[in-house]
Amino acid sequence: MKIRNSFLIFLLIIILLGNITYAKCKTYYNAQVNSQNIAVPIIELWAEDQIIDEVKYNSSRDFSFSIRNYSETEISQVDMLYTIEIVNSNEDFPIEFKLYDEDLNQIELFNNISEILEIDKEIQTNNIYTLVAICNDENIQDNSITDINIKVNAWQKGV
Repeated sequence: MKIRNSFLIFLLIIILLGNITYAKCKTYYNAQVNSQNIAVPIIELWAEDQIIDEVKYNSSRDFSFSIRNYSETEISQVDMLYTIEIVNSNEDFPIEFKLYDEDLNQIELFNNISEILEIDKEIQTNNIYTLVAICNDENIQDNSITDINIKVNAWQKGV
């Protein structure tokens, strides 16, 4: 009983002298956000002809196209890196591709994807390329054709 009374007295002292406070605080901030313009990346594949005519045995076809960093209304605000990918819709169709820049320098293709190329920001640039499709397989029938598509894979150049 003495222990129980001692405990109750001790508990009463703690409650009376101890300042235990529970509180919840909510704070609201009125912050202003400065609107920032987001840089506009522009890269366009442009060509007068949209298809490469059929390629027959022992012949080649040229296809000219350009990649530019501007549209009708604005110029790209970021430096861009890109690759050019040549997609042959019929993988069994034996065709070889060669890619040249406007100075007729050959651009290496690895699995029909070019090396990484660059286009700068804020300077209107129009990189002109020529794709040559060559078929030298004598087993190709005269009426054999394939669709050839050009794809540009682009990303922003790292800072």
